[in-house]
Amino acid sequence: MNEVTMRELEGTINEMNKLKRAYPFDKLNEHQKVIYNILEKNRKMQSGLLFNEYRRLVNLGLIKSKGKGRWKIYELPT
Repeated sequence: MNEVTMRELEGTINEMNKLKRAYPFDKLNEHQKVIYNILEKNRKMQSGLLFNEYRRLVNLGLIKSKGKGRWKIYELPT
């Protein structure tokens, strides 16, 4: 009978968590993926800080924006 070490168990749990997140992640649109990645890096953020980080990506040219106010549209540059 083989014994499983704590390190192997933790590694397996980490892999399962990655797979569990991968399926829904593929269903997200590009903006949702950017927001998810920001939150994954920071773990927890206030909405204003999250918006500022997202807008910073727009200012860097990584995300393009069109329009104003609530009609503003964000997209990835082509």
